[in-house]
Amino acid sequence: MSILVSALAPAFQGCGGESEEKVEAIPVVDLEGLQQLLADKRGTPLLLNLWATWCAPCVAELPDLQKVARAHAADGLEVIALDVELMAPKATLEGTLAQLPGFLAEKGIDLSVVIYSGEDVGPLGEWLGESIVLPVTVVIGADGEIRARHVDSATEQEFEELAALALAAPGEHR
Repeated sequence: MSILVSALAPAFQGCGGESEEKVEAIPVVDLEGLQQLLADKRGTPLLLNLWATWCAPCVAELPDLQKVARAHAADGLEVIALDVELMAPKATLEGTLAQLPGFLAEKGIDLSVVIYSGEDVGPLGEWLGESIVLPVTVVIGADGEIRARHVDSATEQEFEELAALALAAPGEHR
């Protein structure tokens, strides 16, 4: 089961006050910031998983994604869970920053989480080369190239296959 994210402008509000500390704990990026984050990770094989707490299939696959992240950490694989919470109507950055740490702790998820703050899903979809459907996992090789996209929920075995693609040397992947 997958959920199509429509191009809705969220009720995005800047952060301030007591949320300042949580901004440091969970990075918040727009498309340019995401692109810079990934550019800074060049040389590292990556799985970029787009998800949200309101997406049941996304939440269901997180434990399997975490298992694969742990299993391949020594191989150099890094998993980034890109939370697109703010694509939902009425979602706010302050609310997300307040609720997300507790949600992750309750589920036992300790992946690297980044919040996507873009006001429109369109540019993110264009950059990824397709409509945004949740969940989706993007495989990025150490060379910085997008090697594959897995749209819809993934099992532990499918995440293993995606990890192998990310870890493969340039030219070795399908």
